[in-house]
Formats: sequence, C-alpha cells, structure tokens
Amino acid sequence: MEAERSIKTAVAKTFNEKRPVKGLSFNRKNYNKYFLYSAFVLLFLVSFQLIFSSAVYTVKFLHGKDKEYLKDIFNLSRFIFFALSTLNFIIFFDLVKKKRYAYLLELFSLFLLICLRIIRHGILGKYLVPIYLYIFIVLYLNNGYFTVNVVGFKRKSFIRSLLATLTIIFTQSIILVVFTSKRFNLHLPIEEILKNAFYGIFGISTLDIYLPKNIFLRYQSTIWLQLIFALIVFLAIALKPIFEKSYNTNIDDVKSFIIENGKNPLSYLILEEDKNIFYSERVRGLVGYKIVNGVFVILGDIVVEEGGENIFIEELLEFCKYQKLEILFLNSTGEYKKELLSLGLHQAKYGEDCIFTLDEYDLKGKRAQKIRTAINKSKKLGVEVHEYKIEEGRDEFIENSFREITDAWIKNKGSMMMEFTVGSMNLEAPENRRYFYSILDGVIIAFVVFVPYDNRKGYIADITRRHEGAPQGAIESIIYDGFMTLKEEGAEEGNMGLCPLYNVVDDFSGFNEKFLNEIYERFSKFYNFKALRHSKEKYGPTTWKNRYLYYSGKNFFKILTAIVLCHFPKNMWKYVSTQILDFVKDKISTERSTKDDLQ
Repeated sequence: MEAERSIKTAVAKTFNEKRPVKGLSFNRKNYNKYFLYSAFVLLFLVSFQLIFSSAVYTVKFLHGKDKEYLKDIFNLSRFIFFALSTLNFIIFFDLVKKKRYAYLLELFSLFLLICLRIIRHGILGKYLVPIYLYIFIVLYLNNGYFTVNVVGFKRKSFIRSLLATLTIIFTQSIILVVFTSKRFNLHLPIEEILKNAFYGIFGISTLDIYLPKNIFLRYQSTIWLQLIFALIVFLAIALKPIFEKSYNTNIDDVKSFIIENGKNPLSYLILEEDKNIFYSERVRGLVGYKIVNGVFVILGDIVVEEGGENIFIEELLEFCKYQKLEILFLNSTGEYKKELLSLGLHQAKYGEDCIFTLDEYDLKGKRAQKIRTAINKSKKLGVEVHEYKIEEGRDEFIENSFREITDAWIKNKGSMMMEFTVGSMNLEAPENRRYFYSILDGVIIAFVVFVPYDNRKGYIADITRRHEGAPQGAIESIIYDGFMTLKEEGAEEGNMGLCPLYNVVDDFSGFNEKFLNEIYERFSKFYNFKALRHSKEKYGPTTWKNRYLYYSGKNFFKILTAIVLCHFPKNMWKYVSTQILDFVKDKISTERSTKDDLQ
C-alpha cells in the first residue's frame, strides 16, 4: 500500500498545469480561479440536487397507484436528467483533478442538459438553464486548465467518437420517424421529422399526439434502446485507452525497470511523491517530470529500453508541442546528447557530479587528507557507523532519531528546503535504499541515505543529515564506510551528487553558460554554491562528471525560473524578497560604516 502511494500516476500521465489559462481577459491569475471554483461548486450542488430530485420523483411514481404518467412523454426525460446528473457527480472528482477526459465528458453532458432544459422546463424549471450555461462557458473558456491526460487518451479520437455517435443516433432517429410515419400513415412534414430526430438524441419524442398510447410507448422504448446502445458503444470506444497499458500499472515492474534501465543517478527518485510519471505509448520507457512556469521539466534523463531512445524523445517533444510547453532535461548526464541536439534542443552545462570510482578510492594521499583527519578524530571520540537494515526488523529508536534530525534540519533550512532532485527518507517504503548512521554514546548523530542507479552499479548519497552538535567526521565516516560496504557488494561507483553551476565555463561557452557562471560567482548570498562544492571536494573524489541542461525555446530566463520553482516551490518568492532586503540592508550598513570610518 505504501508503495502505491509512492507513485502518483501508475495509470496516468498526470499533468499538473500551473501556467495562466486562456479565457477571461481581466486579471486571469485571480479571477479565472474564482470563476472556476464557483463553477465547480455549482456543478456539485446542481448534480447532487438533480440526482436526489430525479430519484425521489421516479420512486414516487413507480410505487404510486397511477402509472399513467408515461403518457406524458417528457416524464421519460427525468431518467435522462438522473443519468446525466449521476455522470456529472461521478466524474466531478476527476474534473477537479484537471483530468482531460472528465472535462470533455462534462462539456458533453452539460450540452445535453442545456438542450433538454430548453426543450422542456423540468425540475427547477428555467432557472437551471442559466446555471448550466454559466458552468459550460467557464469550463469552455478554461480549456487550458484541464491538461491531465490519461495513458493513451487522445482528445481528437474522443471528439471523433462523440460526433460519430451523435450522427449515428440522429440518422437512426430519422429512419425510425420516417418508418413510423409511413407505417401509420402520419404524413409528417419534413420539419416534424427533423425535430423528432433531433429530440431522439435526448431520448424523447412529440409523436404522442399522432400515435395510440401503446404504439407510442413501443416507439419511445425503441428510441431509448438505440440511445443507450449508442452511448455504451461510444463510452467503450472513447474511454478504452484509460484501461490499457497494463505493464505501466504494475508498480513492481516500474521499480525494476527504473533500476535496470535508469542510468542517471537521479532516476530512482522518479518514484518520489513530488514527481509525476510520463509513460511512453510507443516504446517501453518513462520519465519523471513536473510542470512549472509552462515548462515540462524532466528529472535527469529518459528511462527507456535499448533502441527506443529516439522514438521516446520524439514522442516527448511532440507531446510538449501539442500541450504548448517548453521542455527541459534537468541534470542530464549527456547520455543522449546526440539524439537531443539532433532534434533541435539547446545544451548548457549545469555543473559537475562528485564521483568516486570505488576500486580506486581510499583514504591515502593528499587528496583524502581532510576526510582522513575528520574520520580519525571521530573514531577517537568513539563514533561508530552502522547500517540500518529495515528488512531485518524495524527499530523505533533509529527511525525516531532520523526524524528528529530531519525535523531540526528542515527547521534550520526553512522555506529553502530543496525538492525534486533530492529524495526523502521513505522509511515506510525503503525499497532499494540503503540507510547508514553514526552513533556516539548511544545517540545517533548523523545518517545518510544511499540510492541505487545503473542497475546497482552506482549509489548516490541522496540524503546527508547530521545533528547540530555532531562532531567533525560524523558524516564523513558514514560516507566512506557506506561506499566501502557497497563496493564489497559489487558497486563500482559512488556519487556525492551535483555541484550546481560549478566549472560551467570554458573557451567554447556561450552566453547562457557565462550567465550561469555569473550566478555562481555573485549570488552565494541566495544559495551558497561555492560552500557546497568545497564541502564535497574535501572527500577527495576520483573524478568529476559533467551534468547538462537540454531545453527547447529561446527564453533561457523562463528555463531558469522553472529550475528554481522546481527545487524551491514553497514560499520561494517570500524567501527571495527577504534575502534581497537583507542584501540591501547589508549594503547600506557597509556604506554607512565606510563613511563613519572616513569621517
């Protein structure tokens, strides 16, 4: 059960669109939201009221003494009200989740209800028509808001199926009306035939004034049977793709596939709750993604079966073009550089990963002097490193210690706790994660979570956290002992993660990379890039590996904004404004001090 919670979209391409939507022209960001929410509330209330009223009405007459109500043909429309309102109520919850199929079904259902209300003033009479029209118009104008597409679901196929179904029903209704007219010598004018054929789409007719009661009821029953049959066929065809792609829905298969084919150190983080999963319809492949600022941000690289790289990348680009989104591969290894550049994407170096070739790594020599000193000091104090193997039994003390250290760390980090490219502890669903911790005098003072990649040939130190009062060497001891343990089990590479914007400029660098370098050099006030590099450099890595951005479009500022919002979605702008204010205050204070010194 906990594994299921780790994947938000085991059966869907979840599309959490947050860009401004097309529609009402004034203050879109606020007013569209209010109109949309009001439409949701009205839809829920009206659907619930109609279900209740229609059910009460039907039960009342079915159990009443007088069943002659059937001679009023419009009473049959109450069954349609009940059916459509039930449909609205059922798909309402998916509509709120922005699912595209629910949006299209809702528009179709509202169109039928509006037409039926105009033909007949039923429950609550004419007053429902303006409400339906309001809901319909608001939903229609906010078309861009509903972008959560299910696997295999295509809007054009849905609309074609809908139009074909309506055409078939209309044609059948014409044939039925003409046949009935000739059979009983009604001599109906063409406008009456077309009117009844149109009414047949909604399961009603006005031929009761021409036909005997028993004949009319048989005629009405025929209309209903053809309508129900046509709608069942339509829904079966239009919504069939929702229930396909069974291999994608098997969570264990997804995990195994990512471990075996995920070459990027961040691939396993696709299973984290803050990521959505896009499954390929053409090859066996997937990516973890998030949509911010109109950019489809992919975590790392594609995870795909061998030979399907080009096909999957083309599919992603087509999908983003269709959805009017830019695309960004964030923290890519460059594994698919040739394919990405050939399809028109731009490249910029993003930083370097701190890498340890485990066969070559040890604590000897000048390279590892700092970490060797730190580890020796911690050992003299009595610090010990152990692995927490959850599969062998849960330990409440260890897990509570991890949580306490994490809570203190989050409190210290505040609104700038990084997401998306950093995972979580996942103690409830550890899967293939490895947990190591250091302990001193019976107190856990630090822990590290290692995550596998490249079929367990490599492990990245995804989470490194320490107690505020932990001595020097608490983390360093875990990193070294952890890597050595994993090496003994067959791991070839250790990874301390990315140093963002580090060493991004060379003689061939373009404007964008030079701009990133300026951020690295001048904006340590907002994020201490240099301190992060120094903290990883002290471990004495055997090599550094380049990491890249691959992106579409010419607006690099939009791409940078998407990167920031991906990593820091919570209270980001509040934090930035606070930092800018502090920066200005420091500048003013420095200038005043300088003036005072001169005086």
